[in-house]
Amino acid sequence: MFRSLIFVLFSISYSIANAQGIAISKKFGGLYELDVETGETVERYETPEFFDVSVSASGNFYGITGFSGLYRTRPNSMQLVRIGAVGVFINALAFDENDRLFGAGNNILYQIDKDTAEPSLLMSVDGFDSSGDIAFLGSQLYATSLHTDQTDILYVFDLKARKSRAIGEIGFRHVYGLVAQNGELFGLTEQNEMISIDTQTGRGSLLGKYNLPGFSYGATGIREPALN
Repeated sequence: MFRSLIFVLFSISYSIANAQGIAISKKFGGLYELDVETGETVERYETPEFFDVSVSASGNFYGITGFSGLYRTRPNSMQLVRIGAVGVFINALAFDENDRLFGAGNNILYQIDKDTAEPSLLMSVDGFDSSGDIAFLGSQLYATSLHTDQTDILYVFDLKARKSRAIGEIGFRHVYGLVAQNGELFGLTEQNEMISIDTQTGRGSLLGKYNLPGFSYGATGIREPALN
């Protein structure tokens, strides 16, 4: 009952009027939809092991498998299409407001051609080590970075100025999923914890744990018809 109440409160702050839920890629494969009201998950696609996932403005779902390739699903279809090999290590994906696809891997930020999977290097950042996701809040790009055995650290990127800044320790480790919605940033950890993240300090606060048959990798906010 307590966990259910946590997720009801979370769903209000997340504004489910503007999002249908959260998609989570699971370690060893599978794409699940999280019901933010109950904390329960339902498998929607059988997929390769996606390190991260994101949804384009047109509703196409994209997943990355590290070196081996970028994939796409079509709205209202279970078809999974391999676009191509990226050729570099990438474990984080996000679309910006202009439907451009970006990725991060190790200490490098890329822009990725969503039609060919070709990456273009944008920035190399000393001290940054991509933990597993990036997310846009307006024009600001946020990312989780490996830091210590106890915590990841939150970074912010200014793409126009080609600058980055470490904001602060999150207080949770392996924050492999980031979801931005309505001016707020949320994180999902490998241990299936959902947290809110203060973009001014980087600090995370636990909202609750969700039920997933395995460990979480990437995550993204979804709108219909991405998973229909």
